[in-house]
Amino acid sequence: MIKENSSFLNGNQTAAILFYYILGRWEEKKKLTGKEFIVSTIVTTELLKRIAEKFKVEYFECLTGFKFIADVIRRQEGKMNYIVGGEESFGYLVGDFVRDKDAVSACALIAEATAWMANQGKTLFDLLITINQELGFYKEQLFSVTKKGKTGAEDIQKMMLDYRNEPPAEINNSKVIMIKDYLLLIERI
Repeated sequence: MIKENSSFLNGNQTAAILFYYILGRWEEKKKLTGKEFIVSTIVTTELLKRIAEKFKVEYFECLTGFKFIADVIRRQEGKMNYIVGGEESFGYLVGDFVRDKDAVSACALIAEATAWMANQGKTLFDLLITINQELGFYKEQLFSVTKKGKTGAEDIQKMMLDYRNEPPAEINNSKVIMIKDYLLLIERI
């Protein structure tokens, strides 16, 4: 169990709170028509997909970086209405008028969500607990490996080829059930 005040919210938790809050307000105002969508990147929590399902909005996943989020928005123009997008690195985009990370509007909306929860005598942490109770608990951890220089780049390239050619059957005693190959744009089960 997460203990309140034990640590700061990470980017995935913040995204979950922000997305849930925004979609919840849209639902309250009866602005959800079935033609809305949200976007996140491949390194961001799958909880955002569950949030989209709860509010019956389309969910798109793309490669990491806001140029890819902006590309999804562009491809859906005229077909669907974009609401919010983001990634685990605390980058968020609310509305489609900027098409890049927008910390100012994201901070304003987090402040708005904080005030909304405070009016109910609750905190953002309470909202995160509610989200986890409704949609399941997700625990992610960021792990970075740095390989320097030419040999580092060659090591990374070899690792990627090895994983693509001989994917692991299990990771940490858990069976691998799906592999998404973003280079070849395929999924294998």
